[in-house]
Amino acid sequence: MHTFDRAKVIVVRGVRSLAFWLVLGAVVGVLFIVGAAGRPAVGLIKIPVAISSIEQTQDIVRMMKYSRDSRDIRAVVLQIDSPGGSAVLLEEIYLALTDLRRVKPVVTTVDTMALSGGYLIGVAADSIYVKPTSMIGNIGVWMSLQEQDELTDDVLPTGPYKLSGLALRDAAKMLEMVKEGFVGEVMKERGDRLKMTKEDVSQGKIYLGLEGVKLGLADKIGSTDDAIAGAAKLARVANYSVVDVAEKLDISLSLPFFFFKGDAPPVEDRGAPARDPAPRFYYLYPDSREALR
Repeated sequence: MHTFDRAKVIVVRGVRSLAFWLVLGAVVGVLFIVGAAGRPAVGLIKIPVAISSIEQTQDIVRMMKYSRDSRDIRAVVLQIDSPGGSAVLLEEIYLALTDLRRVKPVVTTVDTMALSGGYLIGVAADSIYVKPTSMIGNIGVWMSLQEQDELTDDVLPTGPYKLSGLALRDAAKMLEMVKEGFVGEVMKERGDRLKMTKEDVSQGKIYLGLEGVKLGLADKIGSTDDAIAGAAKLARVANYSVVDVAEKLDISLSLPFFFFKGDAPPVEDRGAPARDPAPRFYYLYPDSREALR
């Protein structure tokens, strides 16, 4: 082989070798970047409020949808400290949560309380962690009815229930239907873990965390960190981070709920309407009504 040919072969081999190492370096770099960006995480969604507004509900649902769609978030922990709130708003959150749970594991951890609708949200999770003195339960519903208008010369209704909306006996039937729906969801979600009859569940009692675990209303005594570790285990991830979803989305829910009425922050009187436009249902611990003002 001539000297020129030998040199040509050496150059070609060198170029191929250089190209190989360049490609290999690029591949390793991409894998490193993807690996760093795609580190699995447990999403933490905090619900420290009585649910009383559409804005709160939209924020919580947005956090759930983000967690559902995020590639990095492999499991979600709900940190609940709530006495419940407006039934229709809580049902919106419950439905969003069941949609999330179809895609990823969800674990609930209860701080001070998950009462009434607060428990409705929590019970939709795969597992519930409580502290020994957490308060859970108060399963049930109450209803507010508008005041009856007196007939005057300038008020002419077209039917006997046009002004009130319904008779008292109809309101009682509605209330029973809503209660049955709530109790039915608890019975379905807890399944064989529940050591209570349907009648017991319907009583609306409050239980301490320790008792709730014995009765099957919750699964384990544990901290928020325990709940996060449990969620990661359900998702089968070991090396994970924790993402506060509210911080990620720059969401700030309203002031936390305070258990005793006397501790509640003052509320500005903005002039409530003279009458409610329609009957309203509440999955709310009754002593918490100040939180909805």
